[in-house]
Amino acid sequence: WMVVPEWLRAKAGRSLEACCLQSNTFCQRVIDRFLADNDYDAYLDGLRRGYAAKKRVFLDAMEDNLPDTVSWNDPDGGMFVWLRTPEGTDAMRLYEKSLEGRLVVMPGHPFHVRGGENTIRLNFATPTEEQISAGMEVLGRACRDLYGC
Repeated sequence: WMVVPEWLRAKAGRSLEACCLQSNTFCQRVIDRFLADNDYDAYLDGLRRGYAAKKRVFLDAMEDNLPDTVSWNDPDGGMFVWLRTPEGTDAMRLYEKSLEGRLVVMPGHPFHVRGGENTIRLNFATPTEEQISAGMEVLGRACRDLYGC
């Protein structure tokens, strides 16, 4: 929605219809075909089972590799785990230290309305189990170097 003066309302409405009313027809047909040929609920159940298994591997690797000086959540949904560095620390240091080990992590601060300087957002859905294991070793070393055991 937008607020416009009365004299501009009709033109604004036509402009919005022209650019926003019709979404991509090809994509609509692809999705329609997918839904016609597949049981969407079964498809989602498979995704959920796969993500749940990957999450378990990820959390187990965190437990095995990360020191007690950091904490994290066990998400009920989605594909991200939030790591918290000790209060008063800047997780950008962990980001930089992880990069030295060729591991890219996502600083959490941009995802917070306020605060979040001591958070890192970690994706468990994308990496393979081998990548999870290797990444957690790097992350564990970086955490121990910065925050101790």
